Amino acid sequence: PPPPAGIAAPSARDAYLRRMDTEMDGWREKLRGMTDKAEATGQEAATGAETELRLAWTRTEGEARKLRAATAAGWEDAKSSYEQSSLDLSHAWSKSRL
Repeated sequence: PPPPAGIAAPSARDAYLRRMDTEMDGWREKLRGMTDKAEATGQEAATGAETELRLAWTRTEGEARKLRAATAAGWEDAKSSYEQSSLDLSHAWSKSRL
């Protein structure tokens, strides 16, 4: 039988977590590239936008961990929190690239 309304089926959850992992890997690469570029150019002080980006990344990493550990009852809230933090990270990335 299907899971109760509002609860992701295990296969849907697994697929979402795989997509999340791929997204997080992509962000790690982007941020590593930004750090490597800053080091190569001798840039030591982070701009306000870069600081905001790092904070957004830290929050997104935390929300990803919470989502991975979420129970069926907490899945939707954890998913929503992860998606919001991911959106905030995208906005911070855009600001840091201006």
